[in-house]
Amino acid sequence: MSGISGHIVIDQTGIEAIDITINLERPPFTGDGVADIAAVRDSYFASMVGGVNKMGLKVASRNGPLEVLMVDSAERPREN
Repeated sequence: MSGISGHIVIDQTGIEAIDITINLERPPFTGDGVADIAAVRDSYFASMVGGVNKMGLKVASRNGPLEVLMVDSAERPREN
């Protein structure tokens, strides 16, 4: 879900493994590339949230701490 929602998704269900299939339908194209991409993303995310809700789970937006690794710079290793 992270890739489609554009947000980090954290699983807090405690379920170790689950296999689900969600059928996604692409909305019709309008010819505007940017609008089409946004429409597809929103449609897919809504379908995924709907599928999760049907299983009795919910998707909730929250703010919270996040561990981040920031790399200031990188260099190729030098020969000794």
